[in-house]
Amino acid sequence: MLLAFMLLSNQVNEGAGENTDMSLLMSLLATKIGMSQLFDEKGNALPVTWVKSGVHEVIDHRTPEKHGYTALVVRYQHWIREFRVKHLSAYPIGRRLDLSTCFQIGQKVSVKAKTIGKGFAGYQKRHHFARGPMSHGSKNHRQPGSIGAGTFPGRVFPGTRMAGRLGGNFCTIKGLEILQIQNDQMALKGAVPGKVGNLLRIE
Repeated sequence: MLLAFMLLSNQVNEGAGENTDMSLLMSLLATKIGMSQLFDEKGNALPVTWVKSGVHEVIDHRTPEKHGYTALVVRYQHWIREFRVKHLSAYPIGRRLDLSTCFQIGQKVSVKAKTIGKGFAGYQKRHHFARGPMSHGSKNHRQPGSIGAGTFPGRVFPGTRMAGRLGGNFCTIKGLEILQIQNDQMALKGAVPGKVGNLLRIE
């Protein structure tokens, strides 16, 4: 994990390629390393998340004639994912992709990943309910309260907010700026979902 404080430079990293064609692939898989901070020229500390991505290999195509859409089938380590593109001619089977071919410094991306699972959670933690009085004699400290009328409709409506499983869902964070690209690692301004080692989809 990169924990050292690093000085942020305005010079474009040599490893960052120029991807100006929006029809090209601008999505990759990565692994979350952890959070750190960078300093800009004014000395302001910027919270960043370091992610690591390796070589992606195109292993198959999805064509409109056969599948009804156009996409690449890409392998990264032991994960296989599809990425939508407009043209397949630029990505023959066997081509290798990395951070420098898909992203550049200053670009804003969206990161999709699974959030940290928190297990079974109550009403206050899961839905931010207000608790009851904590004074002596109160029977309602952290109870849900009424969940519906008794006579009519005489049932609990589906979707009523109750205690249950919290976290472990897919979440997308938009508008994260790329601050640095160093070989197979990239610094994103802000936080991304999930714990250290989580698989991320950067678009």
